[in-house]
Order: sequence, then structure tokens, then C-alpha cells
Amino acid sequence: MRYIPRNLDKMVRQAARHFPAVVVTGPRRSGKTTLLRQLFPKIHYVLLEDPDIQGRIRSDPRTFLEELRPPILFDEIQNAPELLSYVRTLIDTAPRRTGQWLFTGSQEAPLMQGITESMAGRAAILGSAQEFVGARILSRFLKNNKFCFCDHHALRLEQ
Repeated sequence: MRYIPRNLDKMVRQAARHFPAVVVTGPRRSGKTTLLRQLFPKIHYVLLEDPDIQGRIRSDPRTFLEELRPPILFDEIQNAPELLSYVRTLIDTAPRRTGQWLFTGSQEAPLMQGITESMAGRAAILGSAQEFVGARILSRFLKNNKFCFCDHHALRLEQ
């Protein structure tokens, strides 16, 4: 299947150059995973919908993460939101290493609140249903250090 470039491609690449983590949100089957796997073909991929993976995370999240080698794409983070605290700790040990932690997730309110609290200053959060169907992109930015939230429009990164 041929990849169809998205408006978000450039913003994701730019975010990965400036932030340790990048989160792409949107509805199911909107192309979040395809987008990230296309842009980062050598990334280690972890599907968090897998019951075996969920069990390993629940039993020992730290060891689970230690067995992986960044950069990592965690697909469907809403299935294992407890990982965010551990990833935050790893980011804080090497905050200048950008593009190491990529996540996809739904736009569920509890998930988004957890991400904004756990990953503030560490992650760019991008995406919307409108972007994936080609609508004009608009922006909304939160001023939390380098943290930005882009519902729509161009990503502006502040150093």
C-alpha cells in the first residue's frame, strides 16, 4: 500500500527534533501509527493492545522499559498510561535526547490529562481528526516550558 503524505508529517518531524517525546492523538483508524512508522521506519514498535504486553507492564513496568532500546513507538498508550511516569523519569535522565519516545493514543479526556500532567515540558502533542481528512490546521499552544499542544495548525517550538 502506498503512503499518502499528511499535513502533520512536517510537524511530527520538527517536534521529534526538539522534544524527547512526541504524542500523536486522533480517532481509531485515522492513520496515526502508519504516519509514525512511515516517518521513523527503524523505530522499535510496541503495540500496547497486546494482552501479553499489558501483563508485563502491569507486573513490572520498569523492567519492561529497561528491556527496550529507544527510539520506541508505543502504539495506543491509553492501554498502558502507567508507562508515562516511567518514561518521564527516563527522559529526565537525558532531556537533550530528542525523538526517543513516540506515542499514539486516542483523544480521551483522562488520557490527555495524564499526558499533559506527566509529560509537560517533555512532549509535543499533535493531531486531530480534521488533520487526517485534510482540513486546514489551526493551533492552540499551552505555555508550559517547551510543551505545546497542537489541535490543528503549524507547530511553533520555543527554545
